[in-house]
Amino acid sequence: MKSSNAFKIALAAAIVAVLAKAFFGSQEMIEPIVYWNKCFLKDQGECEAKKTQEFSVTPAPLSIPQEQLDDLKTRLSMRKPINGGILSDDPWENGMNPLYLEEILSYWENSYDWRREEGYINDNLSPHKTVIDGLDIFYLHVKPPAVSSTT
Repeated sequence: MKSSNAFKIALAAAIVAVLAKAFFGSQEMIEPIVYWNKCFLKDQGECEAKKTQEFSVTPAPLSIPQEQLDDLKTRLSMRKPINGGILSDDPWENGMNPLYLEEILSYWENSYDWRREEGYINDNLSPHKTVIDGLDIFYLHVKPPAVSSTT
Protein backbone atom coordinates (compact mmCIF):
# COMPACT_ATOMS: atom_id res chain seq x y z
CA MET A 1 0.00 0.00 0.00
CA LYS A 2 1.48 3.35 -1.03
CA SER A 3 1.72 5.97 1.69
CA SER A 4 0.42 9.40 0.90
CA ASN A 5 2.63 12.47 0.75
CA ALA A 6 0.59 13.96 3.60
CA PHE A 7 1.61 11.05 5.85
CA LYS A 8 5.25 11.50 4.91
CA ILE A 9 5.12 15.22 5.62
CA ALA A 10 3.35 14.66 8.94
CA LEU A 11 5.89 12.04 9.95
CA ALA A 12 8.81 14.30 8.98
CA ALA A 13 7.23 17.17 10.94
CA ALA A 14 6.83 14.93 13.99
CA ILE A 15 10.49 13.91 13.79
CA VAL A 16 11.58 17.54 13.49
CA ALA A 17 9.42 18.40 16.53
CA VAL A 18 11.02 15.60 18.55
CA LEU A 19 14.50 16.71 17.48
CA ALA A 20 13.74 20.33 18.33
CA LYS A 21 12.44 19.34 21.77
CA ALA A 22 15.47 17.14 22.39
CA PHE A 23 18.00 19.75 21.31
CA PHE A 24 16.33 23.02 22.32
CA GLY A 25 14.29 21.81 25.29
CA SER A 26 15.20 22.89 28.77
CA GLN A 27 18.04 20.92 30.29
CA GLU A 28 16.78 21.44 33.84
CA MET A 29 13.41 21.06 35.50
CA ILE A 30 11.64 24.36 36.10
CA GLU A 31 9.33 24.24 39.10
CA PRO A 32 5.92 25.79 38.57
CA ILE A 33 4.76 28.62 40.80
CA VAL A 34 1.04 28.53 40.15
CA TYR A 35 -0.97 25.86 38.36
CA TRP A 36 -4.71 26.17 38.01
CA ASN A 37 -4.83 28.95 40.62
CA LYS A 38 -3.10 26.83 43.29
CA CYS A 39 0.11 28.15 44.80
CA PHE A 40 2.99 25.76 45.42
CA LEU A 41 5.31 28.28 47.08
CA LYS A 42 5.52 29.40 50.68
CA ASP A 43 5.68 33.05 49.60
CA GLN A 44 2.06 33.95 48.81
CA GLY A 45 3.11 37.40 47.58
CA GLU A 46 5.11 35.80 44.78
CA CYS A 47 2.12 33.66 43.89
CA GLU A 48 -0.13 36.71 43.71
CA ALA A 49 2.40 38.45 41.46
CA LYS A 50 2.39 35.42 39.16
CA LYS A 51 -1.41 35.44 39.03
CA THR A 52 -1.46 39.09 37.92
CA GLN A 53 0.78 38.18 34.97
CA GLU A 54 -2.03 36.03 33.59
CA PHE A 55 -3.62 39.05 31.95
CA SER A 56 -0.51 40.32 30.21
CA VAL A 57 0.39 39.74 26.58
CA THR A 58 3.92 40.73 25.63
CA PRO A 59 6.00 40.47 22.48
CA ALA A 60 8.48 37.61 22.79
CA PRO A 61 10.93 37.65 19.89
CA LEU A 62 12.52 34.30 19.19
CA SER A 63 16.19 34.30 20.19
CA ILE A 64 17.93 30.94 20.45
CA PRO A 65 21.36 31.23 22.12
CA GLN A 66 24.24 30.47 19.76
CA GLU A 67 25.64 27.85 22.15
CA GLN A 68 22.42 25.81 21.77
CA LEU A 69 22.70 25.97 17.98
CA ASP A 70 26.36 24.95 18.19
CA ASP A 71 25.37 22.06 20.48
CA LEU A 72 22.73 20.91 17.97
CA LYS A 73 25.25 21.02 15.12
CA THR A 74 27.75 19.05 17.22
CA ARG A 75 25.17 16.40 18.13
CA LEU A 76 24.06 16.06 14.52
CA SER A 77 27.66 15.69 13.34
CA MET A 78 28.32 12.96 15.96
CA ARG A 79 25.25 10.86 15.14
CA LYS A 80 25.69 7.25 14.24
CA PRO A 81 25.09 6.46 10.57
CA ILE A 82 21.69 5.06 9.76
CA ASN A 83 22.29 1.62 8.30
CA GLY A 84 18.72 0.37 8.41
CA GLY A 85 17.78 -1.43 5.25
CA ILE A 86 14.49 -1.11 3.47
CA LEU A 87 12.57 -4.32 4.08
CA SER A 88 9.94 -4.08 1.36
CA ASP A 89 9.14 -2.38 -1.92
CA ASP A 90 7.58 0.52 -0.02
CA PRO A 91 10.28 2.21 2.12
CA TRP A 92 7.58 3.70 4.40
CA GLU A 93 5.72 0.45 5.09
CA ASN A 94 7.74 -0.47 8.21
CA GLY A 95 8.05 3.01 9.70
CA MET A 96 10.35 5.90 8.89
CA ASN A 97 12.25 5.60 5.64
CA PRO A 98 15.89 5.45 6.82
CA LEU A 99 17.18 7.09 3.64
CA TYR A 100 14.77 9.99 4.03
CA LEU A 101 15.64 10.35 7.73
CA GLU A 102 19.32 10.57 6.83
CA GLU A 103 18.44 13.23 4.24
CA ILE A 104 16.56 15.27 6.88
CA LEU A 105 19.36 14.99 9.44
CA SER A 106 21.97 15.94 6.85
CA TYR A 107 19.88 18.98 5.88
CA TRP A 108 19.64 20.10 9.52
CA GLU A 109 23.38 19.60 10.00
CA ASN A 110 24.66 21.22 6.79
CA SER A 111 22.05 23.45 5.17
CA TYR A 112 19.42 24.73 7.59
CA ASP A 113 19.93 28.42 8.39
CA TRP A 114 18.33 28.89 11.81
CA ARG A 115 19.15 32.62 12.02
CA ARG A 116 17.40 33.28 8.71
CA GLU A 117 14.28 31.43 9.91
CA GLU A 118 14.46 33.10 13.31
CA GLY A 119 14.55 36.49 11.56
CA TYR A 120 11.59 35.55 9.39
CA ILE A 121 9.54 34.47 12.42
CA ASN A 122 10.38 37.65 14.35
CA ASP A 123 9.79 39.97 11.38
CA ASN A 124 6.66 38.38 9.92
CA LEU A 125 4.87 36.24 12.48
CA SER A 126 4.93 38.45 15.60
CA PRO A 127 5.77 35.99 18.42
CA HIS A 128 4.07 36.82 21.74
CA LYS A 129 3.86 35.35 25.23
CA THR A 130 1.11 35.21 27.82
CA VAL A 131 0.52 33.29 31.05
CA ILE A 132 -2.41 30.92 31.39
CA ASP A 133 -2.91 29.03 34.65
CA GLY A 134 0.69 29.73 35.59
CA LEU A 135 2.13 28.38 32.35
CA ASP A 136 4.04 30.54 29.90
CA ILE A 137 2.34 30.19 26.51
CA PHE A 138 4.24 31.31 23.43
CA TYR A 139 2.31 31.86 20.23
CA LEU A 140 2.49 33.49 16.82
CA HIS A 141 0.08 36.35 16.24
CA VAL A 142 -0.69 36.00 12.55
CA LYS A 143 -3.52 37.99 11.04
CA PRO A 144 -5.17 36.62 7.89
CA PRO A 145 -5.10 38.79 4.80
CA ALA A 146 -8.07 41.10 4.35
CA VAL A 147 -10.79 39.64 2.18
CA SER A 148 -12.74 42.03 0.03
CA SER A 149 -16.46 41.36 0.02
CA THR A 150 -18.42 41.81 -3.16
CA THR A 151 -22.08 41.95 -2.37
